[in-house]
Amino acid sequence: MTPFALRRYRLERAPRTPVLVRASSYGIPAATADDYARLAAYQPDSTAPVLLDHAQYVRFMSELVDALWQALGAETRVFVRFRMPYNGVLPANLLDPRVLIGSGLDTQMAFWSRVEAQPGIGIVDRIRRDLDYPGDNTLAFACASERRLDALEAALLRDWPRYAIRLARAADAADAAGQPARPPARFA
Repeated sequence: MTPFALRRYRLERAPRTPVLVRASSYGIPAATADDYARLAAYQPDSTAPVLLDHAQYVRFMSELVDALWQALGAETRVFVRFRMPYNGVLPANLLDPRVLIGSGLDTQMAFWSRVEAQPGIGIVDRIRRDLDYPGDNTLAFACASERRLDALEAALLRDWPRYAIRLARAADAADAAGQPARPPARFA
């Protein structure tokens, strides 16, 4: 299997960039007492703030893909582990043939990285979108090429004013040791 280099980023508030956001809500379909009991048992043990709601999350992921194509070229294939729930319409660029949305995408990414001139980029997120949703507001980008991750990082580490957030490099054990991070077996 192709070894992937991995870079992790953290979403942070960008308080100097105030943003008005139309109120939105997402109702988890629950009809019975058992449904509510399952929801109550699933309460995440997270102290991470909610920085994006469900609709903002989808728009942000769309903008990430656009930024990726701008930094790495429009031919870049993108593999996204898209976290549900979401019951809206996906932006057109996330439905593009160059984008594969799913889970367990490392096998597909390894295949396309071997047969295409430039390896693709995998995106895995743990963005917390409401208080009943787990997450630590991190994103991970995987690629068979460190050089492509370096080029992408230059486009990512900035304020995203539409959402009053910024991306910052998330420290992990491999970063502290000055080593490139390698996922154990799968990135997504």
